[in-house]
Amino acid sequence: MNARLGAIWIGLLGIAEFTDVASTALDKARGAVELMPVTESIIVANGIARLALLKLLLVVAIAMALVITFRWRHRGPLGHSAHRFVLNSCRITTVVGALASLHNALLF
Repeated sequence: MNARLGAIWIGLLGIAEFTDVASTALDKARGAVELMPVTESIIVANGIARLALLKLLLVVAIAMALVITFRWRHRGPLGHSAHRFVLNSCRITTVVGALASLHNALLF
């Protein structure tokens, strides 16, 4: 596994999270109800900008986990397994985020 693959997935995750926040903001502006209780409570209490900040921090945290485990991957099978786990988690999070954005876009 190379660092470029991790960077690509982090970039895709950032795009998916951005489009999720943007489509959520557009839906809320048109009167839609957010069905995710945690997301709704963040929006109600702090606004859409705070949601965007939290999503950005999520992407940064996953990127940091990828960098750390990328450095550990040569320290034995546990390091390699940790890196694969974090990379696969990033992939799953990206796909789920993209699906959420697509769902929001179809609600327009």
